[in-house]
Amino acid sequence: MTSGQPSTLRTAWALTRPYFASSRAWKSWVLVVAVIVFNIAVVSFEVLMSEWNRRFFNAAQERNLALFSRELMIFPLVLAGTIASSALGGFLGQLLRLQWRAWLTSQCLGLWMKDHAFYRIRWSTTPLDNPDQRISDGVSAFVDGTVSLATELLSSVLALGSFATILWRLSGDGALRLPSLGVVQIPGLLVWGALVYAGIGTILIHRVGKPLVPLHFQHERREGDFRFALVNVRENSEVVAMYGGEKAERAGLERRFRALLDNAWSIIKRRLGLSVATSTYSNAGQIIPWLLAGQRYFAGALKFGDVTQAVGAFGHVRHALSMIVNNYVALASWRATVNRLAGFALAARETRDVTPAPPAPDLPPPSREGVRLTLVAGMTTPPPALLGASIVRVLGSNELRVIDLATKSPKNSDIGAPTSFEVAPTERVLLVGPAGSGKSTLLRALSGVWPFGSGRVEVPEVRSLFISERTYLPLGSLRDAVCYPQPSSEVAPDAVRAALVQVGLERLVPALEEVADWSHDLCLGEQQRIAFARALVVRPGLLVLDEATSALDEPSEAAMYGLVAHELPHAAVLSAGHSTGLKLLHTRTVSIGTFVTPIGRAF
Repeated sequence: MTSGQPSTLRTAWALTRPYFASSRAWKSWVLVVAVIVFNIAVVSFEVLMSEWNRRFFNAAQERNLALFSRELMIFPLVLAGTIASSALGGFLGQLLRLQWRAWLTSQCLGLWMKDHAFYRIRWSTTPLDNPDQRISDGVSAFVDGTVSLATELLSSVLALGSFATILWRLSGDGALRLPSLGVVQIPGLLVWGALVYAGIGTILIHRVGKPLVPLHFQHERREGDFRFALVNVRENSEVVAMYGGEKAERAGLERRFRALLDNAWSIIKRRLGLSVATSTYSNAGQIIPWLLAGQRYFAGALKFGDVTQAVGAFGHVRHALSMIVNNYVALASWRATVNRLAGFALAARETRDVTPAPPAPDLPPPSREGVRLTLVAGMTTPPPALLGASIVRVLGSNELRVIDLATKSPKNSDIGAPTSFEVAPTERVLLVGPAGSGKSTLLRALSGVWPFGSGRVEVPEVRSLFISERTYLPLGSLRDAVCYPQPSSEVAPDAVRAALVQVGLERLVPALEEVADWSHDLCLGEQQRIAFARALVVRPGLLVLDEATSALDEPSEAAMYGLVAHELPHAAVLSAGHSTGLKLLHTRTVSIGTFVTPIGRAF
């Protein structure tokens, strides 16, 4: 383990503790206590079943019909108690899993969606792949694995204490005849035999199964890569089809799938060796108690029922001592899941440290309830902030001000030269410059999603809307798409219909309540018109447009900007684009790296 990195158990505790430290987790604590109680009940009924076996087979050996019949009548009661306690314990364990997963998923979504982490996470110094998979599959696997392994550990400890006592009693004086040594007395012989056998088996199986941990980690990663590639083809199916890129896409998919198969084959080979080792260990363990207790049985010191009880108790003790052996594959998968989930949390936290602000002195320290999942408790050193993130963004100005803003790439290479300008309410300013001069990156910096560079941005405390060349249409109805990012329930239906008519999409009014894949059903020009309809509905005080009319002809472009001028007369508008007609639609221009350049006319 490298310096500064937490152990798997410490990391798992950092993932677990915030939930059970929450004041709202009392229901889960009740479930935890109930699961423990029912696990104790299960082991208790197993002990009763063990005692029943001893009495039953002793009665059979002695041909005692009355005792034999009585034990037959007791058996259904013991069996019913075993089944009921096991079923109820499993049911409550599932409820615990469900509540915990809901909470942890909410925390991870909060990390991913806060401070643009879902966008910035690609630049974290912690290698991260498929964050969506880590949230959807990783959280579920972590919660299921943790509850299952913790329950197994509890059962093993209870069974070890209960059945080791039975084994110690049945061991008697521990007399064992060995070749060349004669009779050797080992008190608690059956217990020591189980300890030695389980210890040897655990060491051997650990050596065989240890490589499964990194293999499982790679398996989850390659599964995510392959699934992402499939989704990427589906999302870009029209472009792929128009390029005739089926052969290239299939080659890429098959390459990723081959990598997945190669890793799966390595897992299969390693599991074959592990399966042979665990099967040998499990089956050979059935004869050990007979070898240790058989001499006392044939000497008459033990009855047949005593030996059957010894065999059963030995199996329980061996199983309890072999928890690692019995769950080696599950432990390997769980460890890989913990590492992947921790990697996601650390990378998300790192992206939130790009512009650290000093805490206000008059604010109290965060409470336990407010502690977010950051894994700080599981690290001996905090993760570093993103390098090169020096843009200062301040809210509260009476107008948009950009002061010596120079943008850089995540690798610290220059993108845009230092630029200064202001955009007051009612102004419409066009940002110009040659392709590659950093116009779009500057607009990303204004929105707060691009942290790399230097300078200062002062943003007015008004509702802002940033419209890019590619219009985002969320999953849901067309009404949801038009109102985004506002909930559609907060917007009057008449306002949505009027906005569609104003942007020339009156044909879509009857389809407002339809749920469809609108990003594929609408052409690019229609999607950009949807974006302008969104601006009419949201009515921002600051509107930023990045190539927002690239798919429209000049008359349509002029019509969209005319709508903005007429319907949002008090908004500050900042645009970037290459269309020659855009200059006539703005009050002035700003060139990257220079100050304001007035022009002759606007709308």
